[in-house]
Amino acid sequence: MMIRMLGAALTLLSGMIFAVNVTKEHREKEDCFEELLMLLEHFVWELQTNQPPLAICCQIASQCGKGQMGKLFSTLAQYLAQGGEASPSICMERVFHTHPIPTSVRERLTQLADTLGRYDLAAQISGLQAVQELCRRDLQALTLERSKTVKSCQALGICTGAALAILL
Repeated sequence: MMIRMLGAALTLLSGMIFAVNVTKEHREKEDCFEELLMLLEHFVWELQTNQPPLAICCQIASQCGKGQMGKLFSTLAQYLAQGGEASPSICMERVFHTHPIPTSVRERLTQLADTLGRYDLAAQISGLQAVQELCRRDLQALTLERSKTVKSCQALGICTGAALAILL
């Protein structure tokens, strides 16, 4: 009887841990994209109105974010301000080593870094707006996926309950 209870507890615990991890990762991606979109809005506005150097633009944008993306942009600003021959793409790769972020967000940031400082102002703004649109699409897909994730977690709960009923 004790082994059955232990098995039931472990089954229940593993199901709960899985569901919590899945929803946590999903929410983290959504939060990153939401914050990135907000920072990109500030970035575009700053480039259009004041045209500051890239490092200063990143620093200003970072002050608008309170989460992972704000910290990431702050670190990027530091790397860009150090000067040297490092391009925004190289600086962004350095930032990735210190800031673990979801792969889908990393892809968008890589696209962003590829457009920064490489072209004239109009092309940079166009590139930023293209990345914004991709981020909006990714966020919309995540929002749609959220309902599927919730249903999967509910199904997991039902299956776990059924497994417990069988074990007990």
